[in-house]
Amino acid sequence: MQKLTTMKIIIFLFAMFFVTTGFSQTYLTNGQVYDFNIGDIIQGRFHSSGPFGSLGPPMYQTRTIIGKLISINSDTIFYTIKIDYYTPPTCPTCNPTFSSDTIIQTVTDLALAPNHYNQTTCLGTQDTIYLDFCNRQVWERHPNIDTGCFEPTTHTTQFIEGIGGPFFSKCDPQGPLWTEFLLVYYQKYPDNCGTLVTSIKEEKNSAMKIETFPNPASDIIQIESPEKFVYFDIIGLSGQVYISTKFINNSIDISGLQTGTYLINFYTSDYKIVTKKIQKL
Repeated sequence: MQKLTTMKIIIFLFAMFFVTTGFSQTYLTNGQVYDFNIGDIIQGRFHSSGPFGSLGPPMYQTRTIIGKLISINSDTIFYTIKIDYYTPPTCPTCNPTFSSDTIIQTVTDLALAPNHYNQTTCLGTQDTIYLDFCNRQVWERHPNIDTGCFEPTTHTTQFIEGIGGPFFSKCDPQGPLWTEFLLVYYQKYPDNCGTLVTSIKEEKNSAMKIETFPNPASDIIQIESPEKFVYFDIIGLSGQVYISTKFINNSIDISGLQTGTYLINFYTSDYKIVTKKIQKL
């Protein structure tokens, strides 16, 4: 009986190794996305804005994996997760808010793909797999903007290898104009990426100096700034993320983009952000 139990464990561990290390060109599996270990820390940033600017300060959600139970027979993992919430103060004399909770997250069907639950109107969706600025695989589902909808609700979602999801960015003209929940930090032994936020003095975009030229441009945009940026992303006005990568030098190649208007978000190592609007010829 003991030998049979040991053999089941060996078979399960081999299956988990295959699930978490295999790579599909079209999607990630539950086993790849929710590959957590005790001690992992994952932080996301939730923020909304309307037509006249921010609807309030961002809220940071920090998840710490404190327990893990594997059910071999049912292909299921039970994670115990402590969630800490932090919201910066809303005025110079206000206090930040903190709260916490503990949940059980059940992950089953490890070899199947997780559900994206994208919200669109008449738009179809497309899938892409790419490496983010931390060199982790991201499975993204974004709206197909070529279908010609007028002011649609668009919802771009991402599942990240070993980090979880869905992370998302949403554009909805009938609600908050922009809502997003983005990964800002993770710690997975033996490495980490981003900056863990437990308190913050957010830098306003106007206080960060940056120049982009030429603008409009057809291929290469030059960047001049005293700030040290670690990565950037380029998004369309519909919310689709076109490029997300490390900021290596002072030029960005936009030759692969279609003609139109885009936003470039530049990020510093302590997660200060500055956004520039560009026009692609």
